[in-house]
Amino acid sequence: EMAELGLGLILQLDAAKPSRLPAGLRRFAQTRAVLRWSPEAKNPAAWARALRGAGVGSVMLSPEGVEDAAAFGAFYGAFLDAAVAEGPPLREEWAAAALRRLPPEGGRPREERGGPLPGVDVTGELCVAPWGELLAAERALDLPEGERGLYSLGAVGRTAWEELPDKDAVRAILVASEGDHQPLCAQCVYKPACTLTPSRHQAGQGSFWGHLPTSAACASAMAALDAIFERLKDDSSREALLGWADNWTLL
Repeated sequence: EMAELGLGLILQLDAAKPSRLPAGLRRFAQTRAVLRWSPEAKNPAAWARALRGAGVGSVMLSPEGVEDAAAFGAFYGAFLDAAVAEGPPLREEWAAAALRRLPPEGGRPREERGGPLPGVDVTGELCVAPWGELLAAERALDLPEGERGLYSLGAVGRTAWEELPDKDAVRAILVASEGDHQPLCAQCVYKPACTLTPSRHQAGQGSFWGHLPTSAACASAMAALDAIFERLKDDSSREALLGWADNWTLL
């Protein structure tokens, strides 16, 4: 029935489990996936083939709680290689968001030309909890009850979209999302392409800002960006990756 209404579908997948996907995904107007990485995850190419074969057009690798950033970076890089191989487009959203922040040969960053960035608290995603609460990020569903209130924006049916900019929580999250407001972020060489969200720090270290020198979220973000930049050196990979940013539509 959901597919007949023209709704999209978001799959939450565990990369450590076999890459078998449910049937009938092509019936949905749009299908994207969140692929959660753990040290037990194997065979990124098989995941890319399975997702593409099932008709999934967009996937975000999610390194929740990553302690081994090097292992995540290796998996992420191999997944990118498979995602840009021959076949229908399979966009990795973290790479698309990072590249969209970079200026195209001296021009304005792509994000300034309109369009949301995926996985970014408030501006890129909002979440409705099963109990009707409107949250600033999907990741807030997994936060302890005492911390989830920071991401609570009201309730469905009682909170208007126009009210969100005036909420203190929204302002605090957006300030924390911009690296220029964090001294260590402001000095970081990765800052121009970084889309690390406050909810990742909140989930891992209990605050919007996190403790960056010991942040697993920062380490995994840098590992992913290293993999992306390495593949920009190859002409064929570069064309495909930059195409994800240039032809951006949020699935």
